Amino acid sequence: MNHLKNKTAMNIISELCKTDDDFREKEEKGLNQIWELKARHIALLILYNLQIKDIKPESLPKMTGLPAKTVWKILTGTHNFKLETIVKLLNVVDLELRVDIDDN
Repeated sequence: MNHLKNKTAMNIISELCKTDDDFREKEEKGLNQIWELKARHIALLILYNLQIKDIKPESLPKMTGLPAKTVWKILTGTHNFKLETIVKLLNVVDLELRVDIDDN
């Protein structure tokens, strides 16, 4: 089943917002992993840029060569992806990955 079919970036953002209460509750209990927070942030950035560029999420698998299921997991912030995978998606929306490592 292709979860991306007929979805706009705003539809997916709305779905993410519906799950915000569950996400916040999990965060308050300290159950979220740091990667989950970062993945959600990246997903929102990609979705925002898809909306600006008027790119339909369902076209991403073809544009990136990634399976639709993987794209869906990334866009919903539920996938612990490899750098190679996220770079493919970021390239589509003209975003660049920059890594800042801070020694606390």
